[in-house]
Amino acid sequence: MAWARRAERPCRLQTGAGTIRTVTLPKTGGVGSSSVVVLGGGISGLAAAHRLATLGTGQVLVVESSLRLGGKISAVELAGHFLDAGPDSFITRNPAGTRLCAELGLAGELVAPAPLGALLWVRGRLRPLPKDLALGVPRQMSSLAASGAVSPLGLARAALEGILPIKIRQGDLSVGELVRQRFGDEVFEAVVDPLLSGIYAGNADRLSAESVVPHLVEALRRGRHLMSLDAPKTSGPAFLTLRGGLTQLVDALAGTLPPGSIQLGVAAVGLSRAEAGYRVALSSGEEVETDAVVLATPPSVTASILKSLSTPADQLLSGIESVPVATVFLMYSPGRVTLPSATGFLVPRRDARLMVGCTFLSQKWPHLDGDGRTVIRCAVGRDGYSSWQGLDDGQLVRAVRTELQEATGIGEDPEAVAVHRHCDGMPQYRVGHKERVEAIEASLVALPGLALAGAAYHGVGLPACIASGRRAADLAAGVLRTVAA
Repeated sequence: MAWARRAERPCRLQTGAGTIRTVTLPKTGGVGSSSVVVLGGGISGLAAAHRLATLGTGQVLVVESSLRLGGKISAVELAGHFLDAGPDSFITRNPAGTRLCAELGLAGELVAPAPLGALLWVRGRLRPLPKDLALGVPRQMSSLAASGAVSPLGLARAALEGILPIKIRQGDLSVGELVRQRFGDEVFEAVVDPLLSGIYAGNADRLSAESVVPHLVEALRRGRHLMSLDAPKTSGPAFLTLRGGLTQLVDALAGTLPPGSIQLGVAAVGLSRAEAGYRVALSSGEEVETDAVVLATPPSVTASILKSLSTPADQLLSGIESVPVATVFLMYSPGRVTLPSATGFLVPRRDARLMVGCTFLSQKWPHLDGDGRTVIRCAVGRDGYSSWQGLDDGQLVRAVRTELQEATGIGEDPEAVAVHRHCDGMPQYRVGHKERVEAIEASLVALPGLALAGAAYHGVGLPACIASGRRAADLAAGVLRTVAA
């Protein structure tokens, strides 16, 4: 059994050294011959930098503490296959992802998943995920019953949703409180919570309904029963990816920036006001003077950077927790295993499994099935489950294989394996998240030219992160135009 290596994006490390010196970014034209520093080279930061370059704001500098770009978008190489180790697709309902791909000339590289359904590992076996879900909740009792995901008693309780009086208290509430009240415990635990764990690595009893399922909250406040909601309308596939992996998007974004616009292996260690804007202190010993700053770093890092400028922002950002996650890849030789006819399966929290979910990659994405090998990707890590972090990679693979065999019967030894750990993990949208983010943004009003971007604020998916980066860029550019005028 071979172990894979991480597929790092080639880069040149650019750092300063020696005594502290102040660097004023060279002006290259644009709005008032301005400059913007983007802290963080993940998808949000790169989307912001690309937007700023497109708007012609002058010099743009992206500062990334690691030795590669992309943040959670990363890849592993497994027997010659490059596989997404972070997100492996993006939702199309938010058009920001498809629009950016088209803008970058990548529209022809977009591919859709196979038209197969997903499964739930529930009540002792793999069962179909109910069809006709609207934002995760059932719309038709017949579909819920056909899936076998809940017991007859659970079905009877869920059927009451259509006749129960609609009562929803003021203020934010958890997704768990909302769904349990309307459909009962079993539908929540067997169907809704696994879906949200797969997206947020969270505990839906602690996730904010206002931030995670705002359409359900809005429907109830309008007096509508959730069973009567229409499913979101889509004109094409619900998800897409890039043929060469999502690192294609990272490379394309970086390629739009002028030479010298990216510093890798350098962290921002401080931020202060300067005469013309801000002074960014770097771990290289340099200080960069700039007119505006986009902070596209994890909330804990952003809190530290803003500590000397805004105590309220520091404290509020420090309250946004993240959950570490990991992905385990298993590759099997051609003809060695047989998979269920599905894209993968989700695992309810109540069963206390190590796995959150499992994707049959070579079956979900037909373009990965070129040589007949079977590739399976297992997700580990969710809010409240941390025991797996004490396992080394070998132990983690063995534990995942044991659960996979129990779920699918696959006991064959894999040809190659890989483990990818995401220490920064997934930001958790706890109850009150919307109010927290509004308070953070309000606390920065007194600091014109500072803007936040990333998964911690207005959505965790790639399109939401792209939109977040573009909004931050527009905010920074707007301030620059005001100053120039």
